[in-house]
Amino acid sequence: MAIGSVFIRTQLLTAGTPGWQLVTAATARASLLELGLITAGAAVSGAMSLGRPPTHGTPGGIELFAREEPSAPACTSGVTASWAVNPTVPPSSATFRRWTYAAGIGNGIIWTFPRGLVVPVSASLVLWNVQANTNIEVNAVVDE
Repeated sequence: MAIGSVFIRTQLLTAGTPGWQLVTAATARASLLELGLITAGAAVSGAMSLGRPPTHGTPGGIELFAREEPSAPACTSGVTASWAVNPTVPPSSATFRRWTYAAGIGNGIIWTFPRGLVVPVSASLVLWNVQANTNIEVNAVVDE
């Protein structure tokens, strides 16, 4: 297992769209340990939720997790903030967290999952724009 970290900024800000997605490879599962969200765009209020999408979608490009231990195997899971085909909205039964924030740059939250939120092989988690949002800086840590 390897601990990996990654940063990416959300791009799609429209309500009812994905903002960020963690995607696992066909060869490994990942456990999300920590997810940090910080408002970085215009000073507007918004809301996001984290859940498992019924349909994975087609990422436009994947930013792989950087391993924190140089001698550990390379991580094969990554994140995206763009899609050729969007994932679908997670149902309430598959939604783990929700964050509603007031207008202001620099608002933030850190969600921790002490035992890891498991993302199976060839699956994903998605941060969903519940309301229209500003750009969000997303920092994630996984064990893969």
